[in-house]
Amino acid sequence: MLVNGALGVPWVSALLFGGVAAYSAVNYLPRASFVVLAPVGHDPVREVDILERAQAEVQRLEGAAARRAVVEQQLAALRDEIGSAAQSLRTARRRGAATLETAVNRALSALELPPTFVVSVEGRPGVDGDPVVDGVPCSVERSGGDLVAYLFAPNAGEPAGPIAKIASGGELSRVSLALEEALSDASEPRTLVFDEIDAGLGGRAGETLGRSLRRISAQHQVLCVTHLPQVAAQADVHLQVRKREEGGRTITEVRRLTGDERMRELASMLAGDGAGSGAEAAARELLAKADRKSTRLNSSHTDISRMP
Repeated sequence: MLVNGALGVPWVSALLFGGVAAYSAVNYLPRASFVVLAPVGHDPVREVDILERAQAEVQRLEGAAARRAVVEQQLAALRDEIGSAAQSLRTARRRGAATLETAVNRALSALELPPTFVVSVEGRPGVDGDPVVDGVPCSVERSGGDLVAYLFAPNAGEPAGPIAKIASGGELSRVSLALEEALSDASEPRTLVFDEIDAGLGGRAGETLGRSLRRISAQHQVLCVTHLPQVAAQADVHLQVRKREEGGRTITEVRRLTGDERMRELASMLAGDGAGSGAEAAARELLAKADRKSTRLNSSHTDISRMP
């Protein structure tokens, strides 16, 4: 760093180098001169680097407000985009919910349950700053901004409530069956297990139930525990489950029934042990009717596994 001197003029200078004051006194210099003042350990390169970084920090701070405004604009645009997508999804869900309600309630009526199935689609409450859906802030997640629930009212005069909390075992199985039947063409093949699905049903409703199970078996593997011969007659495979005691222990046996064995089991389910020729004739008629229904179903069913 250079400090000017003055010709023939005494002067005193004080300079600050890295926090260290340096003093110089020159008396009656005979000619113009330049004096270099530097404290011990002075590093000009380091000081230039510090100065440049300080200037860069000043520029960054001075531009923070402008950058913040840009970021806030970007966030607002993203919130609008998310809100629009969530709104479209909610509209589609409510439209699909109405279609599903109609299909499920039609199936419930056939299964002798009240057609009171409802799909509730409500917004998830949000706070200020969240995306706006239906005119109010909404908490939007990866699955959207909706709370979806299946509701059912099994008893007349009672409000609909969540199916899992309000339906009995048999009712829950039949509602599940109605849902599967309504959605069978849109769902992936899987194994479905129905237990006590025929609880409280008579013969005519049991036959309808059996046909429903057969229809969804075209898309899924269905296992059903039943006490109704009208349901059992619809099965492709009939398994008999019995318990017996042996050596002080309970043994459970499962046997596959075919031919006359199956006919006699159905007759026993119709009329009890020792069923006569009338019950056996009725059992044969159940099997024949189920076979005719199955033939018509299979002829109209497309095996999606064979499609290109």
